[in-house]
Amino acid sequence: MCAHKQSSTMKNDSMINSLIVIRSKIIFSLNIFLSQIPSKIEQAFSPQNHSHNMNKSLKYDIFIHHKTQQH
Repeated sequence: MCAHKQSSTMKNDSMINSLIVIRSKIIFSLNIFLSQIPSKIEQAFSPQNHSHNMNKSLKYDIFIHHKTQQH
């Protein structure tokens, strides 16, 4: 009885862990998507800032990626 209870809690833990992983992946891709919107809008209005905006959004992506890797 006790052993059975233990295995079910382990199953729950792994389910929770996989949910956390899925959630952080969703947040990660959402952050990338959202971080690209402002630079896309800026690019539409000012083509001369194109390279600067690309650089800024790339730095942001790397920062977000670094943050999500720590979970």
